[in-house]
Amino acid sequence: MTLKNSVEPTLILPSPQFDYRSSGSAEFDIYPGEECKVTVYTRSTTGATFTVTDVLHKTTLASDVAVKCPHSDDSMLPANKVMTKANIKGPCKIKVDAKTMGSRFAASSSNYLIVFSVE
Repeated sequence: MTLKNSVEPTLILPSPQFDYRSSGSAEFDIYPGEECKVTVYTRSTTGATFTVTDVLHKTTLASDVAVKCPHSDDSMLPANKVMTKANIKGPCKIKVDAKTMGSRFAASSSNYLIVFSVE
């Protein structure tokens, strides 16, 4: 059953948790006729840089986008940043690479949520 004016759910993939590594990645397929917006959320004050690439067409859609939280107050909302200026149009396979801006020790406590919003 489809409700009038219903919105398709947003797919949330597991975020890269560095686990004593300095980098991580996530991939997502966008099918023909779909558009996708990629947003990264974090409470990490260390931060990370993110690169978005289209694996099928071998193009870079966003490079070295820094995301870090300006506060350490858990009662405030986490920081977030949209990775590209425009929606990404399918068909394509998106890969989001993350690289910490801190040490491996700092990265072990940094979590990032990558949200792929399909329209």
